[in-house]
Amino acid sequence: MKKMIATMTVVASLFTLSACGSEQEEQTAETQEENTVDLTRAPDAKWNSVSGIQAPVESTDGPEDNSPVPHGYARTPQGAVQAAILGQVWLATADDETWPDVSATMTAPGQGRDQWAQGRSLMTVSGTVENPPVFKGFHISDYSEDEAQVVLATEYP
Repeated sequence: MKKMIATMTVVASLFTLSACGSEQEEQTAETQEENTVDLTRAPDAKWNSVSGIQAPVESTDGPEDNSPVPHGYARTPQGAVQAAILGQVWLATADDETWPDVSATMTAPGQGRDQWAQGRSLMTVSGTVENPPVFKGFHISDYSEDEAQVVLATEYP
């Protein structure tokens, strides 16, 4: 424990010394602070029922368009969370006419999409979910402006 405190003290001292640098370094620090993203803040969204499952359907983080299915989320952690939740809801509830659009718009090309589409084509889905799952939380395990990995916590009845 003493080694950890000593290391943190050295690191803190280095940061303090480097803060005495030039104006350009101060501007860089300000830019980094502006670009800091909050990976724990939930989307400030309006929630509604989507085929019986409560989901975040509208927020400043998206979706930009709902036709043919929701798409166009902000490149923010909150947009990623909203896209993850709505993606799961739509994958689970898309009716027989909508599922090809869900597959093409809400999933990434590859073996996973192909397997989902193959399985989905063998069944019929319609109506609303009775005793639906409830989204309880999320964890963003990896994030950049181009990609995000979101783990969803869901309670099933």
